[in-house]
Amino acid sequence: NEDKPKIIDCEAGIGGACRIAPACRLKGIFAQAQRAFLDVMNSYTLDEVISQPKLLLLFDLQSSK
Repeated sequence: NEDKPKIIDCEAGIGGACRIAPACRLKGIFAQAQRAFLDVMNSYTLDEVISQPKLLLLFDLQSSK
């Protein structure tokens, strides 16, 4: 999808394209890694991440629960 940020941009090289692109497997590997990363991140809610008592104390925040 064009709207999603890419880990690397194969078109951003000098001259507009990466020289090794025709034989490179990194683009697919990075795309797979990005999907895996986003799948893990999407499995958590912000509330799950910040509602830990120790974290709230560290930042001097009070839980709204």
